Amino acid sequence: MHDPVYRLDFIVLDGSVSLRLNFNDADEAEEDGTVTLKWGVCEQPWKAEDLLMLRIAKGIPEDGVVATNDSEY
Repeated sequence: MHDPVYRLDFIVLDGSVSLRLNFNDADEAEEDGTVTLKWGVCEQPWKAEDLLMLRIAKGIPEDGVVATNDSEY
């Protein structure tokens, strides 16, 4: 049995997903008992003071939004 795939969706005001990050693609770093997830993102799809919402969910829907993970941070 495989571990479930979780994702982090950045949702803009019109309700669309502007960026999707898969947890399985993240690099993990642990410091003082705290685990941090880190992804390389080619380009930030928002600017300072933009409003957006985050959704953490299980599974990857077939909605045409692809996950981004660039090897450069």
